[in-house]
Amino acid sequence: MPLSYSWYRMLLITALVLVAVSFIPVKNTIDLHIHDTYFVLSHATLYTTLAAFLTLTGLISMAANKFLYSSWLARVHIILTLTILLTLLILFYIHTSFILTRQATGPDINSLMQIYRTGQFIAVLLLLMLATQLLLPVNLVLGLFKTRYRSRQE
Repeated sequence: MPLSYSWYRMLLITALVLVAVSFIPVKNTIDLHIHDTYFVLSHATLYTTLAAFLTLTGLISMAANKFLYSSWLARVHIILTLTILLTLLILFYIHTSFILTRQATGPDINSLMQIYRTGQFIAVLLLLMLATQLLLPVNLVLGLFKTRYRSRQE
């Protein structure tokens, strides 16, 4: 049973909001320190990348809608994607503002450990976001096998 297009529109609307937010000038950057690699991202780069990702996911989902195995699985994919994305954006904001206040007062070992743990948590959420995206191809492949199996029975 195909999923209503309003579910996919949530992805596209969120992408449009992210593109609009990316034009707001922000002077600080997002600094992620994961093990021995240091990532520095501007807010505009982050928001436009996430918007492109959501647009691509939404368009692929809309195009493959009639071949999906389960509309429930598609809903879980969309809800998890948007929930993790919102959590990441909130964490990026908290992480950036915490680093700015710590830079003003001077670093101590506790604040450095908190910055490191937050960076690790953000990395885990990013991996969870990527793992969540596997639901779409799994749903599509199962749906294609189901369609092929039905056509062979007839």
